[in-house]
Amino acid sequence: MANYLWELDIESLPFGSKNTYEKALSECPTGINIEITSVYGEKISCYINPVMFHDKIISKFNEYKCKALILTRNRSTLEVKDFIDSIIECDVALYSLIFEWVFEFDDFLAPENRNPFVYFSNKEYLNYAFYNNDTMFCTFFKELGYPDLRLIHL
Repeated sequence: MANYLWELDIESLPFGSKNTYEKALSECPTGINIEITSVYGEKISCYINPVMFHDKIISKFNEYKCKALILTRNRSTLEVKDFIDSIIECDVALYSLIFEWVFEFDDFLAPENRNPFVYFSNKEYLNYAFYNNDTMFCTFFKELGYPDLRLIHL
């Protein structure tokens, strides 16, 4: 059983948007531009790519997992503050990425299926407020048989 988020294999966790991903994989594997209407009635073109979003979650999760493993292996050579800042950043990213992985999107053409370029370039996965305040996801995580693996429990 894992003691830390970086000890998990994200692909072993249930993928909440499996049906959405499979539909997007067959219908628009390279993404698609959709038109949405703003609250002001304006038509806005929006790029979505659930397939790339799926792949980037795995890639980014593994990147932060490796970073955390390297940090823990080298912690005696690092300044305490630098180590703490970096390991918490890894923990926040991993927690948010796991949430994105297990969260279910019903409609693969919905704009909330995220433009992977915006989500990852803006580092939306570094959501400290979500990490510190989310109780619903903690409950879901426990239902999967895992304790709350976050480093900080507020």
